[in-house]
Amino acid sequence: MGKQLAASQVFRRLKPVAEPRVRLVCVPYAGGAASLFHAWGPALPHDVELQAVQLPARQDRRREHAMTRVTAIVDVLAGAMTALPPVPTAIFGHSFGALVGFELARRLSADGAPPFCLIASARRAPHLPLAHPPLHKLPDTDFFAGMNRYCGTPWDRLRDPDLVELALPALRADFEAIETFTYDARGPLDVSTVVLRGRRDTTMPLESALAWGEVVSREIRLHEIDAGHFFVDTHRSWVLERVTEALRTAPPTRVVRASDDNRGCG
Repeated sequence: MGKQLAASQVFRRLKPVAEPRVRLVCVPYAGGAASLFHAWGPALPHDVELQAVQLPARQDRRREHAMTRVTAIVDVLAGAMTALPPVPTAIFGHSFGALVGFELARRLSADGAPPFCLIASARRAPHLPLAHPPLHKLPDTDFFAGMNRYCGTPWDRLRDPDLVELALPALRADFEAIETFTYDARGPLDVSTVVLRGRRDTTMPLESALAWGEVVSREIRLHEIDAGHFFVDTHRSWVLERVTEALRTAPPTRVVRASDDNRGCG
């Protein structure tokens, strides 16, 4: 492990709370930044502190070298979390962020400080093989085409030259982290787990969502919505309702496929 970073270097405290009941740590999707969660604060319960992960090569850390291995990212996050005051912690991650969140939950558990909840959004179970050919070494045009074809990234994002220039180093790094990740079958995660899935998300068929039950020792709660891969952006209010519910109540003792409608979609 390299030099331990201060919590303020790694996390953005988007909702400070003097005496929080819960700390919610959020990890964005590939290429994403802490700003993805800026609007979440006012919608969360008053006693929930919100900390968003800010990885290198994006926004105020854009001049830092990107990290390309999940293990290295988790090393940094877990180390920085030791500097935060001890508070019951939940982890939310979307897509790439859910993979990082799962491994972070495993690391914290191994260190004797497990989170009480993991919310894995828009990510197939981590032990399943990669669902698309490796993309991170492809030329830009092919890389973008692969993101659109296999990951559902809208073309309007990929055709914005300013956005691409800013996001490309982080995107390539995050895809390399995803595509080089190897699941370590050292035992199931003993943490309450909620899985969120968009029914029109081609990256996450139902079977791959239910497979989360194979890597955690407790039964999962699965919520679904009629949306694509980026429902964290298009249906923010629905996601926040599910997150708030997870922070308030323990998951059930069996797998439940909730018949959620689009009530409260953002």
